[in-house]
Amino acid sequence: MPARVATLWLVVEFVAAVGFAGLATADSLLKLSESPENSRASKTVAACMPNPKGPAYQNWRNSAQAYNSGLWSLQRSDNDRAATQFDIAINIYPNNALAHVGRGQVYRDKGEHDRAIDKYSQAIKVAPNCFVAFNSRCYARAIRDELQAALADCNEALRLYQADAAFLDSRGFVYLKMGNLDKAIADYDAALQINPNQPHALFGRGKARLMKGDEPRGTVDIMMAERVKPDIAGEMSRYGLK
Repeated sequence: MPARVATLWLVVEFVAAVGFAGLATADSLLKLSESPENSRASKTVAACMPNPKGPAYQNWRNSAQAYNSGLWSLQRSDNDRAATQFDIAINIYPNNALAHVGRGQVYRDKGEHDRAIDKYSQAIKVAPNCFVAFNSRCYARAIRDELQAALADCNEALRLYQADAAFLDSRGFVYLKMGNLDKAIADYDAALQINPNQPHALFGRGKARLMKGDEPRGTVDIMMAERVKPDIAGEMSRYGLK
């Protein structure tokens, strides 16, 4: 799903893509890192920014603090400050894959998709199991119509973290751009079973249904998507979905 969506979903949207909600302090990130089995959030930390528990711990903690500041700025559409904070987080602790993903999000918001993809690739380099980085790169590549590479990234995200609504939505978007309407609808259906009010999945499924000639249900899906997110059609048009 799109970068304030494929990489985030506004407050909940960023959670869907970057992986955790409401973290305001490094202490909360530390607490999650110590119980990685308990939640999606903690699994994201374990995969994308594991606690080094050694000499690098203080840098890890300071980087987490800067990352959280960047996250809050990004949620408030203060992208310049977010970029600065993510850069600080990366400089302090280069293995903070979440900060690389966040920095990529800022580039995506500016339409600089090549630079965004580079940041997502850096996140994967430092944290090869960081499923949110694979999802983010999938969506960015799909926007650029690099569809086979995008599909491989989405499949890897889902292999690493199955049954995630955001990742299913992203792969549905790839299939839709490929013209594989049945697979697109199947992924959107699965995403909407997890999150029935996901506007990008509703919009994508509506487009797929319209393309298959199912005008009544396609129209309803798009109307429901626009109720949740009134500017959804314009956003998806910028991503190549007219």
